[in-house]
Amino acid sequence: MLKIPLDISLGEKLSNAYSLDMTKTDAFLNYFKGLYVETEKLNAQGGTILSLEVLSNGGFDGSALAMFFHNDSLKSKADPTKDSVLYVPYLISPFSARVNNIEHDYTQTPFYDKLNTETVEDSLVYVQATGGLKSRILIDELSSWRDSMTIVGIDTFRYGVNKAELIFQIDTVASQVHKYQPPLQMLFTVVGENGTEYLPKDYVFNPAFYGGGLRRDYTYHFSITQHLQQIIDGNAQNYGFYLTPARKNDQANRAVLKGSTSKTGIKLIVTYSKYTN
Repeated sequence: MLKIPLDISLGEKLSNAYSLDMTKTDAFLNYFKGLYVETEKLNAQGGTILSLEVLSNGGFDGSALAMFFHNDSLKSKADPTKDSVLYVPYLISPFSARVNNIEHDYTQTPFYDKLNTETVEDSLVYVQATGGLKSRILIDELSSWRDSMTIVGIDTFRYGVNKAELIFQIDTVASQVHKYQPPLQMLFTVVGENGTEYLPKDYVFNPAFYGGGLRRDYTYHFSITQHLQQIIDGNAQNYGFYLTPARKNDQANRAVLKGSTSKTGIKLIVTYSKYTN
């Protein structure tokens, strides 16, 4: 349990609020902007990352701003010298705004000169949560499946994708997996025409079928079967993908994966049927 004493003036501000400021959410947010909690700055290497639970979960009632006060009208008649101490909890609910502000300095990293570039192929792929790194994955060959459909006489050769599985392998040495736990779940999102991201149809169909969980051999497997079929059928374009940790806001895991120029790096295994109509 972490308790942070606050100045009494904050309690006075809350206790002196008008009833209209306390009964309407917008009015209360305008009256009280919230709290900002930060760690002390470090001048050298060190420190740690701490996750705090804010919402109620099982036996935990949830984090809150607790205001303690006295009420003279509730003094004990048997012992008038004994004050009644009351408190009002301002609970953090699922509707409360909770924002993490984390800055990363990558100037001393070996990949700094390759940040924000889309034309560089590398033997390693870096991903990190908490507003860190995400990797753009381009697979140009996907569009060639649609272009390779040919017409012979009146018959058109088409492809039916039975399974399309994308596999990423963690570089256990570069990741230092025994010291730094890799993300337990990754997300492989589709890049739209205007740069937006969305989950592929395979995830909508079934998240377990879509995959992305960390396996014992330190690999991540994604099924993009239905998405590849959409590309072949002309119902989706191929603008690439993004690879990111699934819990990028409240966990600080990162991983170094083997990239496209590595012999044991990214693999796309497609099982398909070829037919005519």
